[in-house]
Amino acid sequence: MKLVFGLLTLALALMAQPSAPEVPAGDPVSKLIAEVRHAIELRLSDGQAAKSLRRFKLSERLEDRVIEELKSEELESDRPQTMGEKTMAELLALRDATLTLPPPAQLPFAAPPAPTVEEQRQAVNRGPSTRSITPPSCRISCARKPCGVRRTATTRAGGRSTF
Repeated sequence: MKLVFGLLTLALALMAQPSAPEVPAGDPVSKLIAEVRHAIELRLSDGQAAKSLRRFKLSERLEDRVIEELKSEELESDRPQTMGEKTMAELLALRDATLTLPPPAQLPFAAPPAPTVEEQRQAVNRGPSTRSITPPSCRISCARKPCGVRRTATTRAGGRSTF
């Protein structure tokens, strides 16, 4: 009797556990990307594009990189006008709402090629930029004619520059 009761308890426990982790029901990020690209192709207004994004319930995390890549694609198009304030607000709201979701498996954006070993060496040997920065108080007077005043400014690399 104890054996039968033990087997029944074990069977019920196994049936109560899900067989695989549940994925939230919703749209993948790739579908959102396709929708934004379609809106850019059709040259939809900012409001129309934002309205089309409101219906999305994503099952994956919307990352900043995706938003930046889409904005770059729109700016490279012949007439950028689709991704205005309203569309960006919708994308940022979707990003915030999906922070706890898993990241997308693969994004349809080409990754930049990794720098070669020689390019990495050159970047390290080159060091930080040391170009001089004109102080704001001197920009207007020195741009037109030399003012004759010697000024010192700190460069981005931490050095000092006299001009």
